[in-house]
Amino acid sequence: MDRDLVLLAQYAGSFALGQDRGPFVTLAKPVTRLIVLVDPEKDYATTEKRRREKSKLLDAMVASVPSHLQKGLRTSSSCLLTIRTWGRHSFEYAHFSDYELASAIIGLRPDTYPLKKSELVKQLRTERRKYPNTKHGNGPKFDKFLRLASDRAIGKPELAEALWPVLEARIRSALTTGRRKPPVMKAVERAVHLALMSHRSHLALEKTTTR
Repeated sequence: MDRDLVLLAQYAGSFALGQDRGPFVTLAKPVTRLIVLVDPEKDYATTEKRRREKSKLLDAMVASVPSHLQKGLRTSSSCLLTIRTWGRHSFEYAHFSDYELASAIIGLRPDTYPLKKSELVKQLRTERRKYPNTKHGNGPKFDKFLRLASDRAIGKPELAEALWPVLEARIRSALTTGRRKPPVMKAVERAVHLALMSHRSHLALEKTTTR
C-alpha cells in the first residue's frame, strides 16, 4: 500500500506486437494480467479510491501500445488489471480469529509481552469492531499490537510463520469440503484463472479510429 505500483504495471504491460492484419494487429505473446491484493487502506481504502488507482495503473499498463489499439485492453472482459481487498478488514482480521491472533502474538514473545492472552483477545475484539472511516481510510488497527513487546516488535513475516499452520489447516479443509474458503485462497484461485485465460491462445488487438 505504501509503494507506487506504476513501474510494475508498466513492466507487466510490455506488450509485444506481432503482424498487422489490416483491421487488427496480432500479439506476439499472450498478455500478462496483473492482480493487486491489498488491505482496504490508504489509496485502496474506498471503492472510489480503488477505482482511481485502477485507472492510473491501467494507463501505465497500456502506455506502450498505440492509442488506436488500446480499446480492447481497457474493457472489463480483458481482465487486464484486478484489484481486490479482503473485504472491510486487514489481512489478519479477515483470516484469523481474535484468539488465534492473540495466541500467535504472545507465543512469539511469551516473556516480554505486557498483556495476558485474555486481555489481548479483548482488545483485539474491540479494535475489530471499529467501523472504518472511509473518508480518511482509517479503520481497525492491528500493527499496534505487534509493537507492544518490550524487547522488540513482532515483524509481519514472523507472525505469518506462526499463523501459517492455522491458515494451512483452513485451506486443506476448504479443499476437502469445497466450503468456507479463506479470502486469500479465493484470490489465488482468481489469479490462476486469470493466468490461464490466454493459455495457448492467439490474441489480437482491434484497430479503432478516434474522432
